[in-house]
Amino acid sequence: MKTQPKNIVIVVNTDNSTVSIDGKIYKIVSSAWGNYPETYFYVKGSNNQKSQLLIDYQNNLVVLDSRNGFAEKYRFYKSSIN
Repeated sequence: MKTQPKNIVIVVNTDNSTVSIDGKIYKIVSSAWGNYPETYFYVKGSNNQKSQLLIDYQNNLVVLDSRNGFAEKYRFYKSSIN
């Protein structure tokens, strides 16, 4: 698992069914599931590979798991809902 060392913006836009992570756009291809403090989505990137996106509000983590032995972990400091 790779932890990102820089500050980035992650936007989960459920109205437009997209997730933006550091300028990379992912399409949400499933409904959200899980119980607070964890929310899961399946997303697809530009390579059309399906990945699981976990938002963990208790530990302030976003994990993009490509299910191929590679995952990216992002720590967030602030979240908001508009």
